[in-house]
Amino acid sequence: FPVTIRAIGVMREKAITQQAEVGQRVEEVAEKLSRVKEPTVAGAGIQRGVEDVFVPRSRAIESGLYNKLDEYIPKFKPVKAKNTYAALEKLSRPIEGAPALSRNQLISNEEITLLKNDLESDLLNAEGDIPFSALKELRSRIGLKMSSVNLASNVQQATYKKIYGAISDDLREAAKESGADALTALSRANKYTKSFHERIDKLQGFINNIS
Repeated sequence: FPVTIRAIGVMREKAITQQAEVGQRVEEVAEKLSRVKEPTVAGAGIQRGVEDVFVPRSRAIESGLYNKLDEYIPKFKPVKAKNTYAALEKLSRPIEGAPALSRNQLISNEEITLLKNDLESDLLNAEGDIPFSALKELRSRIGLKMSSVNLASNVQQATYKKIYGAISDDLREAAKESGADALTALSRANKYTKSFHERIDKLQGFINNIS
C-alpha cells in the first residue's frame, strides 16, 4: 500500500505542475490580449486559448486522477446519494406563493428538476443508493458545465457549484467506507480539481472585464 500511495502522490504532483504550467501560459496570453484595443477580439482570443488548450488538457489529467478510484471502489457498488438528492430537491423547489418567479429560469431551472427526476428513477432501492460509477460520472458532467468559459450567469454557475459540492460529499462518504487508499486518491483528485476551477474562475474574470 505505501508504494501505491507514493505513486498516486507523484502522479498528482506531476499533474498539478503540468496544469500550472499550461494555466500560467494561458494567463500570460490573457494578460497580453486584454490590452488589445478591440475588446471583442481580446475576449475571443482568451476564450479560444482556454477552451482549446487549457481545459482539454486539464480535464484529461483530472479524469485520470479520478479514475484511480476505480482501483479501490467497484464501479457498480451501491453508494448513498442523499446529499445530491437533497440539493436537487431544494434547488428545484418552487417559491411558495410566487409561481411567476418560480418559472424564472435563473431561479428554478427545468434542467435541475429533470435531473432530480432522473436520479429518482435510477436509484437502486428505497435507501437512496446509486451505482458509484453513475455518481462519479454525474459529477464529471456537472464539472464540465462549470469549466465552460462563457458569459453564463453567476446564478447558474452558483447552482452548478452547489450540485457539484453535494455530489462531492456523497463521493467522499463512499470513499471513507472503502478505506484509506480510496479516500487518499479522492482527496488528491479533489485538490487538483479545486486548483483547476480556481484558474477557470480567474480566466472568466479576464473575459468578463474586457468583453
